[in-house]
Amino acid sequence: MPDIYLDSDDVDLVIGGEDVRAHCQVVLRPECTGPEVIFRVSRVPLDIGLRVLLGSVSRYSLRFVKAVVQCDVFCHSGGAGKDQVLEFRPYRDPVIVGTTEELASVDFDLINFPNFNTGRSEDRMDVEGAEWHVEIRPPRESPGVEALRSPFYQVTHSCTLSRTDGSAFSSGVAWELLSVLQDALSFTAGRWVGMAFVAGLNSGGEVAWNCWGAGRLHPHLSDDGTWFDHHHGDSLPGVICGAFDLLRNVQRYQTFHAAVYWYVRSGADRGGVDGGLILLQACLERVGWQRFVIDGAPCPDGQFENLNGGKRLRCLLRECGIPVNMPPKLADLADEAAAQGWEDGPRAVVEIRNRLVHATGNDHLPWHEAWMLSRWYVELVLLRMLNFRGEYLNRTRALVVGDVERVPWA
Repeated sequence: MPDIYLDSDDVDLVIGGEDVRAHCQVVLRPECTGPEVIFRVSRVPLDIGLRVLLGSVSRYSLRFVKAVVQCDVFCHSGGAGKDQVLEFRPYRDPVIVGTTEELASVDFDLINFPNFNTGRSEDRMDVEGAEWHVEIRPPRESPGVEALRSPFYQVTHSCTLSRTDGSAFSSGVAWELLSVLQDALSFTAGRWVGMAFVAGLNSGGEVAWNCWGAGRLHPHLSDDGTWFDHHHGDSLPGVICGAFDLLRNVQRYQTFHAAVYWYVRSGADRGGVDGGLILLQACLERVGWQRFVIDGAPCPDGQFENLNGGKRLRCLLRECGIPVNMPPKLADLADEAAAQGWEDGPRAVVEIRNRLVHATGNDHLPWHEAWMLSRWYVELVLLRMLNFRGEYLNRTRALVVGDVERVPWA
């Protein structure tokens, strides 16, 4: 697949304390694992190019003249010759270009977000909450969008972010909101949802700020399923608005951000159900600490810090209005719990996680069902954190498509 042109600029290649002025083309290169930002630097003096290619210097930086960006990079590839071209990749993707206080809107495209239906339309929605308006539409037509199409990823939606009252906002606020939105959408999809072609527009419709790259992205290899039912897209606004509201308390949002990170990484096609169990337990511990220690919610079973893992999880679930009894569908886990004398779901998942971490040698435990129950707990705890009161897909029940239910605390 061909590279997608993003921008061009003169750059100062900083190498070994020297600055060398050269020309740079910024492209987005489709790869199997996802699109990658490439800086294609040309007209580099031969001696400098050889130093790069021979590895005599390992760290480089690019200072963009027009874009006013300085970016640490590493050498990706290069070729010797009269007009040699060196390719660099940034250590961090995306690269934020410019700053402004006068944005009217931000356009961006989503990669690998699931298609959805609201009953009135497909892949089309307007979300308003916490002073913001998010417009979600089917993917726009453009060569760049078409180029980002492979068996592993593709642009699924084109979006616009703006203030509900039409007033201007800064690029710093825009980046913060896009990060929150990515967390909310990735939690919905159960995998990292990328954002490409981010462009902040001023009131005259001119690009005043943008980002090069797509950020975190998971190739769509399989689907573990999440709480989100694609046939009930109307659940989406509750999560987006809840995430925007959560941003009003930085500490709580950071806890949500960390929990989403572990939740996404706990997918069965990433760390396996055994690794996923450990990550999900870490997620629940973090949220519980936030709720009872930082926020100071009363813990009826005693001081939260002094409780063991099973009691901590039970206390968290009850305080959130989530049932702790063993779901009937998880028959193997229920049988193991009865045999071991584990009184409920929280005790069962914590005990199985402990046997995994502390290597008791028991290889015949119902790992998958314990993972499924833990993932259900995390989904409900995070939905409760977002003050979500809509319908969701309960993974612990025998389901058919569209078989949703109201969250237990609604």
